[in-house]
Amino acid sequence: MYAILMTMCRESRILPVFVTHSVEEAVFLASRVLVCDGPPLEIVEEIPVDTPLPRTDGSREKPGFERAFVDVQRAFARVRRQVPGGDQG
Repeated sequence: MYAILMTMCRESRILPVFVTHSVEEAVFLASRVLVCDGPPLEIVEEIPVDTPLPRTDGSREKPGFERAFVDVQRAFARVRRQVPGGDQG
């Protein structure tokens, strides 16, 4: 599905905005990931994904993908810690 989405975006020359809770999906589809908190909605971190587009399944093994994946996970963890009760299961 990711490959189809990326092909559609490239061929139609549109700039999509994806909203997801999946770190892997965000890193695979984006050139940058914005981590938000709120309300009110606030961008708390912008993380570049330094892996060339279009991406393939093999892109997940590239250092830029892995670095962005870990950075996004850490940003989400920081946001969760700020929410009352956010560290609980």
